[in-house]
Amino acid sequence: MKHLRSGVAAGMLFVAAPVCAQSLQNGEPLQFNTIYHCNGEQMIVGHCRDNDPASYCMVYYPDRTPAHPGYQVSKAETLGAVLANLSACASAASAAAPVSSAPAKTTSAAAPKAAAKPPGLAKTSWRAIAFSDEKGEFYTAAGIKRDGNLGRGWITSAYSDDQKFGPYSGVRFVQRLVEVDCTRKTTRDLQLAGFDEKFKLLANEPQPDPQFQSVQPESFDADELSVLCGTWGKHPGDDPIVGTGDDLWGITRIMMAMPADGAKGKK
Repeated sequence: MKHLRSGVAAGMLFVAAPVCAQSLQNGEPLQFNTIYHCNGEQMIVGHCRDNDPASYCMVYYPDRTPAHPGYQVSKAETLGAVLANLSACASAASAAAPVSSAPAKTTSAAAPKAAAKPPGLAKTSWRAIAFSDEKGEFYTAAGIKRDGNLGRGWITSAYSDDQKFGPYSGVRFVQRLVEVDCTRKTTRDLQLAGFDEKFKLLANEPQPDPQFQSVQPESFDADELSVLCGTWGKHPGDDPIVGTGDDLWGITRIMMAMPADGAKGKK
């Protein structure tokens, strides 16, 4: 049941605020999840890792044609490059229309839906999905909903050591509201919630414009797809775990000390 997968923190994107601490050359703060017009196309800065110009941001391009229908073109670009690009576009727009002081930004992207309440980490009946070298993943069967070819439910990750995601430090547990397409074998995160070791809620945020992504075989995503689609089946050690987040954390620490199961070990 123990998995190894690189980049296990990928997709956990907590946005601290709609405004970045860095500004464009005209002094206007960079705003997240806002449509900017630049070089004849729309661009949206979804989030940045931090305020360091060398750090990367996720930038979306709604006007570009995706390689696969249903997806949205996105690129990882440094914050410095994003600021330089938008500043240049704002300067060009001002030069073309000196009478107007309107910024390059025009309209805000659709606001995410209100955050649903995460299940939390109180005592309940959990089932283990898999373990990596830094976390364990769990779910509760009662929280899974299915509608046609879609499945949805909360996936709980217990980290062996406290993590830092964006501006939030001391994150011990992460709960993700995951939706999967059982026919197309795709998945997307609708919402992320982070908790500290005392189960205090640190962040609870809908994800901006979540897009379905293909699931890679032999990965955590593939197991989550099976769980949410009802095809997970029975695995060794699948007996319910009745306890709180502390029990999930303790089991994760134990599993980290064990060698990978030959039948389930994954890279």
